[in-house]
Amino acid sequence: MASAKDLAATTGVHGLDLLAYRFGGDAAALAAQVVTAVDVPVLAAGSVDRAERIAALRAAGVWGFTVGTAVLDGSFRIEAASHGIEDLLTAILRATGEGAAPGAVRRPAPGQ
Repeated sequence: MASAKDLAATTGVHGLDLLAYRFGGDAAALAAQVVTAVDVPVLAAGSVDRAERIAALRAAGVWGFTVGTAVLDGSFRIEAASHGIEDLLTAILRATGEGAAPGAVRRPAPGQ
């Protein structure tokens, strides 16, 4: 926690990016400890590849999270007939508690 506190106290640092699931131990517990230890927003990134991990990070109190490659390469774990981008994004929105309904992720109309 000392390094997280030092980084958070550095002039110009307005948040921390925590690679929680790259940690070899309990990632959710680590995230909760970092959130409690610092006075800046904590974002979680790296291997956020399923709804259960999003729920654990939310429970830990992180300000936000990123899902990158897991959406782009289709490895985000969902139970759906399709692993199309719309299904993946809908599953992520549901996991955040935003309650996205099927079809909530829409492509922009041509010209938008």
